[in-house]
Amino acid sequence: MAGGFKGNLANGKKLVADAAAERVARVTVYFWNAVQTNLNRVSSPRPYKVPTPAPKGGPPAKRTGYGAANVLYTFDPKIPKGRVGLSANAKYMLFLERRDHPWLIYTLNQVRPQLAAIATGGK
Repeated sequence: MAGGFKGNLANGKKLVADAAAERVARVTVYFWNAVQTNLNRVSSPRPYKVPTPAPKGGPPAKRTGYGAANVLYTFDPKIPKGRVGLSANAKYMLFLERRDHPWLIYTLNQVRPQLAAIATGGK
């Protein structure tokens, strides 16, 4: 009898760990997609001609797409942990984040309720 309970406990722990890993993965990908959406605001129909500057306090306007292309996400299901960040090639995006055009914190503040809903089992 006790052996059966122990087996069920192990299965229960695995189910909970798998569900947690799935929710962290969903939150990570949702946040990455929201960042991509904010970074893909086109500055003008014809880049390099007369760009429309991005408003201060909001994400930078897209000119070439290089910054958005270098925003990546990673996910480790064993811990579970997900991260959204920059590749080393786009360090200038860090300067934009810390000065007049925050894009990562801006997006986080924008989608925080949706991320919380996903993390707690909502859609």
